[in-house]
Amino acid sequence: EYDNRADKGMYISLSMPWGDNSTVSYNGNYGSGTDSSQVGYFSRVDDATHYQLNIGTSDKHTSVDGYYSHDGSLAQVDLSANYHEGQYTSAGLSLQGGATLTTHGGALHRTQNMGGTRLLIDADGVADVPVEGNGAAVYTNMFGKAVVSDVNNYYRNQAYIDLNKLPENAEATQSVVQATLTEGAIGYRKFAVISGQKAMAVLRLQDGSHPPFGAEVKNDNEQTVGLVDDDGSVYLAGVKPGEHMSVFWSGVAHCDINLPDPLPADLFNGLLLPCQHKGNVAPVVPDDIKPVIQEQTQQVTPTDPPVSVSANQ
Repeated sequence: EYDNRADKGMYISLSMPWGDNSTVSYNGNYGSGTDSSQVGYFSRVDDATHYQLNIGTSDKHTSVDGYYSHDGSLAQVDLSANYHEGQYTSAGLSLQGGATLTTHGGALHRTQNMGGTRLLIDADGVADVPVEGNGAAVYTNMFGKAVVSDVNNYYRNQAYIDLNKLPENAEATQSVVQATLTEGAIGYRKFAVISGQKAMAVLRLQDGSHPPFGAEVKNDNEQTVGLVDDDGSVYLAGVKPGEHMSVFWSGVAHCDINLPDPLPADLFNGLLLPCQHKGNVAPVVPDDIKPVIQEQTQQVTPTDPPVSVSANQ
């Protein structure tokens, strides 16, 4: 009671989940002739995006407000709007981002603190590779670079490629990197990413035979893009029109293949690829790759004819 008048009121607040990533809320304030109520809806679209909408009444006046927030690769974007009947209408836009340039390359990125610790990511020149640190994913630019800005000082940070969101024409052979950085430092880490289509092929040597089982197929960047199976069959990644590849076994490049340009429409129909021998490398399977039966029996082919011995009686 105040000034001989009873001050009676009631406040109600309710919140309940709505679906997997949304919440519905209600707030009400009643008493002393100043009633107000508000209904709100909050939704998290994904790790990078969320928004909220509110509608309510106060002193018989309607109010509507909302905001939208998105942690993008290039900037953090915040939008807001407010309307209060008979009083005001407002809207706002906030963009927060930065640019990092080093001798290894650079990229535009969102930022939390100007001049803060950052990690420059190199995805072997492959664009649109999703990289996550401690926050929402960032995507590599057209040069295959991205900057992770949510990095802790003096702490082992981990950045990794989200394999579920990789483009169809990309494959990561190394998807996790770590870095411990001092305050304000700019680190650099490189992922091993192969870009190109995928294909099933059959490799054939000039004499009609095939490279041995387990031989490696590498591109010009020394990335392993396939392993030879029985009868020369191989599943290739990083296939591009006219690309040159080499086939290795026993640590030596024995022959080269050149992919057709243009590529056939069906790359899983047993693409036949002739393998041309390199230089003076002999077109035979090396001694350390033997048939299993020969290893088990240890058969040896004599180099000299047998000597016959006779005795005179």
